[in-house]
Amino acid sequence: GTRHSKASQDLLRRSAIPVVEGWDLTPRPIDRLVGFSNSDAMIAMARYLADSGRRNIVFAGVLRKGDSRASERRDGFVEAMKALTPGVPPRMVVARDADVGMAAGVRLLLECRRQFADCDAIMFSSDVLASGALLECGRRGIAVPGEVAITGFGDFELARHLNPSLTTVAVPAAEIGLEAGRLLLGAMQGQLPDRTRIDVGFQLMVRQSS
Repeated sequence: GTRHSKASQDLLRRSAIPVVEGWDLTPRPIDRLVGFSNSDAMIAMARYLADSGRRNIVFAGVLRKGDSRASERRDGFVEAMKALTPGVPPRMVVARDADVGMAAGVRLLLECRRQFADCDAIMFSSDVLASGALLECGRRGIAVPGEVAITGFGDFELARHLNPSLTTVAVPAAEIGLEAGRLLLGAMQGQLPDRTRIDVGFQLMVRQSS
């Protein structure tokens, strides 16, 4: 990640060894950086849902201490909704005392529908949560995407095998690892890279759940 305590930042900067941060972007990396914008990915997903006719979009996620990526995804949702529905407070359901598991996805789904009965789309911060919610919709006879669209984040293998298949954000994880390895090896060999900040981007995987 790119969020660290001041003590951690100071330690890494003093260490005089190559450092590669990953899975997010920051304008001020400690050394080298390979990632993508979690915030921009959520903005893109929210815009896609709005363009598809969804008007009452809710964010649902588990935000545990230290999980900066989930927080970035929430922040992206907030930014998107301020632009899409100015003057309307962003609708969010957040759990801080749960594991990122399918059971938590069920809890979040039910809470979204309790708090926002008219919600027609739920953007989950993880595919695991979204998968739990999607399966619970099937058990309860909630039509997806007819009654509510569901999206996730991560494009885990399960996402494409669910019924309906899950709309989500795909991240080139292997590319992040390869580029991080190349940057570290180059730094250890004294090479000056062409780029020290690499944005690998993301892709919306639009499937049957939206």
